[in-house]
Amino acid sequence: MIKLFRTIRQRMLKENRFSRYFLYAIGEIVLVVIGILIALQINMWNEGRKDRVKEQVVLTRLIEEFNSNLLQLDAKIQMREEIIRSSTAALDYMDHPEGVHRDSLMTRINATTQTPTFDPIINDLVSSGNIRLIRNHQLNRLLTEWPTYVIQLAELEQEHVEAYRNIIQPAFIRIGISRDLNKLFSGNNKNYSFLLDKNAGSEIPSFTESQRPAPLGDLLSNTELEGMLSNAIVINHLGNLESRSLRVRIMEILDLLQQETRDQE
Repeated sequence: MIKLFRTIRQRMLKENRFSRYFLYAIGEIVLVVIGILIALQINMWNEGRKDRVKEQVVLTRLIEEFNSNLLQLDAKIQMREEIIRSSTAALDYMDHPEGVHRDSLMTRINATTQTPTFDPIINDLVSSGNIRLIRNHQLNRLLTEWPTYVIQLAELEQEHVEAYRNIIQPAFIRIGISRDLNKLFSGNNKNYSFLLDKNAGSEIPSFTESQRPAPLGDLLSNTELEGMLSNAIVINHLGNLESRSLRVRIMEILDLLQQETRDQE
């Protein structure tokens, strides 16, 4: 093609047809520009097609991740609800001590030894630059803000974890019920859900309850224990308020993800 254009130009020059040569040269330039633009358009189309394939892969992975996050979050909400119910029941025992059995009170207190924390899958879309693949602006925004939502809940959960380590556990030792609570904890396989090997809890060496148990009357009148139980109600209620807000965000993200995957089928 280039050789043909060169031959035509040379013939025009030999025939001194400069005006036609000039017009022809302009036309040739236009054709070259059009060819370049077409090539660029084809390249952009190919790159766009590759990005759509990558986007579909990312969307599918995100659906799996956020479904997993949803299951874990719901489990943590249920754990907090159990802590709230047990703490409320224990306070009721303390307010109405008639006919209360020590085993029942200890079982209720034991539920408060859990410290549920949400540990979601945090994708690397923003840091890797793959967030650009998400064309839906609302979905793009929610995914970008997702780590911020998680941090808000994590900060509240961390307060509870620190309070349990630094205040509640030492108080249980002072009150004289730590050994009995550890016995109850080790005997419940549900307490080992955080382990990679869910059956590992059954391997904990068995031990008996305390031979010097704190008297039931002392427990029912202990104001320090009363304060810890009420605090457990408040902190876990706040945790569930944040968790339910986070759950709404997860559902919004999942709805948009599923809508995008359907639109691309």
